[in-house]
This record gives sequence, structure tokens and C-alpha cells, in this order.
Amino acid sequence: MTNTEKISFNKNIIKSKENIINILILVVSTISFYSLLAISNNELFLNIYDDSKKSLLIELLSIHIISFVLISTLIIYTNLTNLKSKRYDINVLLLNGIGFKKLFKILLRDQLGKFFVSLSLGLVLGVYLSEFINLAMVKVFDLNIYAYNFNISQRAIFITIILIAILEIVSVFIFTTKVTGKYP
Repeated sequence: MTNTEKISFNKNIIKSKENIINILILVVSTISFYSLLAISNNELFLNIYDDSKKSLLIELLSIHIISFVLISTLIIYTNLTNLKSKRYDINVLLLNGIGFKKLFKILLRDQLGKFFVSLSLGLVLGVYLSEFINLAMVKVFDLNIYAYNFNISQRAIFITIILIAILEIVSVFIFTTKVTGKYP
């Protein structure tokens, strides 16, 4: 790492207000992604008859698509706003001749810390929130379930990680493309 790369970003993830807001939005997004993707594994869904399950799956698909678009827009917007707050450091790097690939790697490395913090918090909270909602729904609908199983959907965890990672990479790519386009 050269001297110009070292001056660019601090190691402390939770230092500025923008970073805290970015992490909180990523946590909320992770919780909502996991909760939506884990619906098919909850006790209430498993006790629905097959005919009702098919129509419910079609409705869930539309909810997934709408929520994915909204949450994706929110994640990309907050990441772009967070990266714009570092424009002075980025301008110094660009004036020192750092190209697109190197700047992309630096910014992605900077976002990686926030990604892991928010993903670990969001997945833990998402699992517990999803199970809490599941228990509440079992109580509300008064299902006669004698043994409750705590379900962790590995598929939902995997898809959540992939979706959040893709959105992080896309937002850094968009920002890097916009910034390096100004400095030929």
C-alpha cells in the first residue's frame, strides 16, 4: 500500500455519522432480506395446505421483487452518499494518478469492513426476528403445534449474503465510474 492509499481512509469503521447510518441501513436491509427469504421455512407456512401454498408463493414472489427493488435502491443510495462524503480523499488519490482499478479496490476494501459488521449483526438479528415473528404467528393463528423447531434457513442466509455483496460491489462500481470519468 502506497502513501497515497494510506492517507485515504481510516481504519475505524464507526467513526463518522455517515458510516453509522450506512451500517444501520445495511443491518436493516439484511434483516429484511433474511426475513423475507426465510418465510418458506417457518412453522406457519409448513402447516398450510398445498393448494393455499401455491397461491401464497405467487404473492410472496411479488412481495420479494418489490422489496428487493426498494431495498436495493436504498442500499445503493446510502453507499453512494457515504462515498461522496470522502470526495476530498478520493480527489487527492485521483490527482496522484491512481486509476480506475486501484481506486475501485481501495473503495471496495473500505466498504468491506462495513459490509462484514452489518452482515453479521443483520443476520443474527434477522434470524431471531424471523423466529419471533414465526412464534407470534403460531400463537395468533392458534395452531396445535406440540414441538416447535427453531429453523435457520441456510438458503436464506446464503442468498442474503450474495445480494448484499452484489449491491455493495455495484454501488462502489457506479461511484468509481462517475468519479474517474471526471478525471481522464
